[in-house]
Amino acid sequence: MNEKQFAATEAALTEDPQQLHSLQVVRQYHLALGQPGILAWDLIRYIALCRWGYLAGYMSFAEAWDYIMPAARRLQEAFTSWEALQNGH
Repeated sequence: MNEKQFAATEAALTEDPQQLHSLQVVRQYHLALGQPGILAWDLIRYIALCRWGYLAGYMSFAEAWDYIMPAARRLQEAFTSWEALQNGH
């Protein structure tokens, strides 16, 4: 969101303090983290969930890898090293 869109969304949420707070937290951390934000966290968590889904019997080994590989490729595109992945940039 640009500043104008953020202000409009913030104004629209004045009647819902919980949603307003959530919006403000997201905005604060987005500004602090910059790009790629929490991409590393999201994709690593996604991969872990796929692995756990396989271990729990919700999907086959092949299905788990069909989901994992696109996320792994995205991580490789976004981060140049394990250290960069760890630090989120």
